[in-house]
Amino acid sequence: MSGLKIFSRFVFVSWILLQVGGVKIINDSRIQVLLSNSSFSVDKLVYREKIPGEPDELPTPRICKKLISEWFENLSQLKNGRKCEKPEECLDALDQLDAFARFPAPGSPNIYDGSFRKCNELNERGRHRRKYCYLIQTDEKMNCREEYHSVLFHPNRTAFGMCGPEDCHGKDYASIFGGMQQKPFHFMMDRPVCAVFCTVREIPKRNMFYVFTSFMILLVSIVFFSSLYDYIRDTRYRLSSDTEKVFGQRAILSFSLWSNIEFLFQENRHGYIKCLDCLRSITFTWIVGQNVVGHLAFYDKELRATPSQISLSSSALSSLIPIYTYIFISGLTVSYAFIRANPSPQIIKRPITWLVFYFHRWIRLTSALMVFIGFFDAYGKYIQGPYDALTGYSMVTQTDQCTYWKDIIHVSNFVAVDEMCYLPAWHLAVDFQFTLVAPLFLIAFYYSAKIGTSLAVMASLAGSGFTIYFFLKNNILHSAFTGDHVFDDKLVELILSKPWNQMAPYMIGMIVGYFLAEKAGSRRIIHPVASAIIWVIVSVLAVSALMFGNVGTSQLQRAMANIFSRAVWCICLAWIIVSTEMKWAGPIGHFMEHPFWRPFGKLSYCAFIVHHMAVYFLFNMEEQAPRYVSFWHEIPMIRLNKMLLDKFIPASKIEDKEDISESEKESEEDSDSLKEGSEKSEKNQKIIRKPVDERSIEDQGENEMSEEWNAMDEPLLERDYY
Repeated sequence: MSGLKIFSRFVFVSWILLQVGGVKIINDSRIQVLLSNSSFSVDKLVYREKIPGEPDELPTPRICKKLISEWFENLSQLKNGRKCEKPEECLDALDQLDAFARFPAPGSPNIYDGSFRKCNELNERGRHRRKYCYLIQTDEKMNCREEYHSVLFHPNRTAFGMCGPEDCHGKDYASIFGGMQQKPFHFMMDRPVCAVFCTVREIPKRNMFYVFTSFMILLVSIVFFSSLYDYIRDTRYRLSSDTEKVFGQRAILSFSLWSNIEFLFQENRHGYIKCLDCLRSITFTWIVGQNVVGHLAFYDKELRATPSQISLSSSALSSLIPIYTYIFISGLTVSYAFIRANPSPQIIKRPITWLVFYFHRWIRLTSALMVFIGFFDAYGKYIQGPYDALTGYSMVTQTDQCTYWKDIIHVSNFVAVDEMCYLPAWHLAVDFQFTLVAPLFLIAFYYSAKIGTSLAVMASLAGSGFTIYFFLKNNILHSAFTGDHVFDDKLVELILSKPWNQMAPYMIGMIVGYFLAEKAGSRRIIHPVASAIIWVIVSVLAVSALMFGNVGTSQLQRAMANIFSRAVWCICLAWIIVSTEMKWAGPIGHFMEHPFWRPFGKLSYCAFIVHHMAVYFLFNMEEQAPRYVSFWHEIPMIRLNKMLLDKFIPASKIEDKEDISESEKESEEDSDSLKEGSEKSEKNQKIIRKPVDERSIEDQGENEMSEEWNAMDEPLLERDYY
């Protein structure tokens, strides 16, 4: 009998616990918020069917149908107040729905984010896995899945965040939510669904993945053992890699991180133009900033603007000037190095000289580029996250375009932007194509400065003529980046990626390089007042080129704005480099030639190659797609505000503190009591021997001093000012 009683009590207690659990879920406050006025039913679900002749169009998997049906059934039980058979699954169903976005909601007018973090937290409970997706909605029924770059570029399209089973494909969700006659939940947008992109998807591994992974293992192994070998040689035997004469040893040590990192910080060789490291670093940072905003404009239509809407704060992000700066520096370094080397006429006449010149330039540009394009092709498509989903898997689209041979011979700039494998490669293609024609101008400069300069000026004018021709022929061209890929891609395709349209910056750079090589070592003095006046004029011209390079309503005006802005900017660059090299720049020259810029200038080329994929990867690490706020939002105003308040309103003068919470008071009292106890224990013997009056005066002074220092030690944000 006792066993029967125990069993009965156990059953009764279990029944009570189940009832309590059911009541807890049914009384969840989110039920009324999420499920009220919603119309959803398992009978209304429309699944994907197999389409004959379309191998990629497969029917919805059974496991997906089962999980979606169970989810709707659990939500139906919660809405109708019925008891949940499996309370934990009902709670998961409610949390899954809670991860959906809400409409209306603050933020970007075409993006409604749910909770990517909450959706992923459901995977930690040990039941079936979920994934976060975006429903792309439009005003009419259509399929927008295969569009390049971003489906949100088109007007009147919105992205709505949702959470669903991982076993379902994005096309399954498009069929389910797109096939309903009305929206299933009241907080969703009642619009047709044209596509669904998810943050998790299966990507089959191709042969390139295994080939490049093997190559990377081999390369990392070579770097590791080479660095270890170099370290032992240097620390134990005092043998430097710089003095090594054996070719095989030098080849092995060229992969050593121990020597290469040291090389980044070494003093540059004699004759090196030091200020170029600063210019390369600033230009690279500028281009990265532009590309970051360009990435965000994939889906944020508020960033897209016509040139007439470009303001001072956004002109730096829309300008073409950073591209011209790179081309200018390329022309300058080629002519400077050649003229400064001063080869003999016999060497110039040898064909092998120019074959070595071409090969040297090709291997410098191609080796790092091809290694990273292989890395990009092998691993780029595996970057997944909210940003990847919002851009319609744009990285997958790019990797599918990789054919390698176009980048090996540097002709990738002659294809449409949509067909480019890796977008930054067109910069390097233009650079190499300038290298092909550079010997004509170098030989002219070698024999006569007038002939070389005349040819360079004529080439610049011819390039400007091509620019005017293409602007007049294409009404879609603008003189600045707008954030809209329809305009920006055409600008890159017709103007920026073609060498004949970029001839002027390269030629001006060659002229400046020749001048510096001829005047190397000259210490001609210019009056400081004259130098200051020129710096003011150059600054005004540079700002004008930055601000007014985007003006123009007609195509002729836009073309002229493009031509004059790049010419003025190159003239400003010429003065900056020449004045710095001739020691006319004063503190500006010291700043630009500071050793701080050395490693950044040397790494700028490789950093430029990898930045496109790196930005894409960093964006996908966020819990939601990043938003652009302002170009100036990084200015540290909070720290400046703190410094000013500490300077003019010392915390020791603030007496009233009425808003401190009870927990803060208790913690302060505990810390004060501990502090007073330690002070009393140390000073006890001294205080006993002192007179009463003296003790009271000292105690009063110590209390005032401790209050003042305690107030000064408090964080600024915890003080109350009245």
